[in-house]
Amino acid sequence: MQYIKIANANANNLKNVNIEFPLNQWITFVGKSGSGKSTLADVIFSGHVFGNENVHVPVEVSLFRQKVSIPSGNQTIFAYLGIRKRLKSISLSEVLSEYINENRFSHKELLIHAAKTMGIAFLQCNTPLSELSLTTFNKVRFIRFLLKNTAELLIIDELASGMCYAEARSTAMVLKEIIKAGYSIIAIEHSLPMIEASDYIVEMGPGAGVEGGTVTFAGKTDDYLKSEHYKGIVTNISNMLPPNKVDRKQLKIENIDYHNLRLPKFSMPTNCIVNVCGLSGCGKTTLLDIMFRAFDKSANAWKNRAGINGEISGKTYIRRPHFVDQTPIGSNSMSTPATYTKIMDILRNIFAQLPESQVRGYSVSEYSYNSTGGCVQCGGKGVKEIVIGEETIFEPCSACNGSRYRNEINEIVIDGLSIGAMLQSPCGALAQRCPDRKILTEKLNFIVDVGLSYLTLGQPSPSLSGGESQRIKITKELAKKLGDRSLFILDTPSRGLHPSDFDKVFIMMRKLVAKNNSMLIADNNPYFVRNADWIVVLDEKRIAFQGYPSKLPSGLISKLGLEV
Repeated sequence: MQYIKIANANANNLKNVNIEFPLNQWITFVGKSGSGKSTLADVIFSGHVFGNENVHVPVEVSLFRQKVSIPSGNQTIFAYLGIRKRLKSISLSEVLSEYINENRFSHKELLIHAAKTMGIAFLQCNTPLSELSLTTFNKVRFIRFLLKNTAELLIIDELASGMCYAEARSTAMVLKEIIKAGYSIIAIEHSLPMIEASDYIVEMGPGAGVEGGTVTFAGKTDDYLKSEHYKGIVTNISNMLPPNKVDRKQLKIENIDYHNLRLPKFSMPTNCIVNVCGLSGCGKTTLLDIMFRAFDKSANAWKNRAGINGEISGKTYIRRPHFVDQTPIGSNSMSTPATYTKIMDILRNIFAQLPESQVRGYSVSEYSYNSTGGCVQCGGKGVKEIVIGEETIFEPCSACNGSRYRNEINEIVIDGLSIGAMLQSPCGALAQRCPDRKILTEKLNFIVDVGLSYLTLGQPSPSLSGGESQRIKITKELAKKLGDRSLFILDTPSRGLHPSDFDKVFIMMRKLVAKNNSMLIADNNPYFVRNADWIVVLDEKRIAFQGYPSKLPSGLISKLGLEV
């Protein structure tokens, strides 16, 4: 039997990891967000590609990561799949059957089976990508990944993110068929159905950031599922928070007709958490988009009413909507959580005011890594960006070790930390280390409160997951002196979250509601469905149920896989 072998891995927070596990099976990396799962996968991927002697992978490797945004424009599924010849058929399964060249992909039936099992076989390939839901788009991407793949080991990062548990179970069946076809899989997952269906578990931990980076379990999935630790994870998902009272005030829209979502009317109560759930492609994200545009009161809002053909009522109950989506908070390595949250400005001012900075003549600009203070070798990026196929790997700069600054700038310290070291410190640890700096610690604590204590301020924005980007955006909203009567709209706030962090994020959402605000989310996670104050289930582009979670019919519970 062939094995993957890793010796002395120390990238990011990994602590001298030594591990080996067999190929020709489905291996799942689990653990808290920031525990080292993706870093370990990157070590395997880049180590094999660049011939690292400490990484032994005896087969070719391909990497698939979830995208957190959909390409704009009118590119169709046909074009995205790289199909330019004219075909009579337009449904995805028929197109695959007609188009696939047996010499390019030897498992034609597997691809068609995957499309059917994942629920996208009947997608029309002349549909623009911009009209797909994010989850559906990632399913199409996965089919494209398989179609173009030539490797034997597939590293798949959170394929089930955003899927309801019923969809995740179907996706797990696809991965099992891929294993039967002779492939090996390393999956990074938080979804319970995907974890339970795998063959082998590698758990990273025990915590996140500096508290993670070690292997806490490596063995057969059956043994992992019997552990008290895993039983605790299942218990976290089953937690019930005390219910909130649902307001009688309603936000209403009539005659919605947009992206195949046609509803004669939609209404939601205010001053509570309303969750829209349903299978991918049912119209959840479209409905969130419509609600934002319907209640937008900006100067040019009237120009953006496509698909809203009826009366809008309840506007007096809302001052303004905030759409907190999962698109990246920045497009390049110069963008970081520090710059997005304006913490960078606070740090630069603190360091520039130090007596030693005054003696050396260091102004605020010296403490900007994209100016005179930045590392000459990496230009202040702190990393070397390596693009392999469609994925980007980030490796620390060898000159500044990822700090982004020149050595002489890092000679100036506060509480034993230079500005570069502060950017490399986990937010939770940094907040505890700087208790006397009220403005800084207040902003850091917002980040901690949404489950991102492990995140470093200087991490390149493109390396953040969609869920991390969304939570950083939430902290920016929390840091503002908000008035009441806002409508917060969040798409899949559970994305990328470990079950141990569900309570933190949901309690933060309730804090926003408690300030006389309203919240509309779309999320299929059982915890987020069960603890919402009001739920709306979309099925076949219609409202199949709306009401209290406790009243959800058993048929819909089964269809969405909400039994835990």
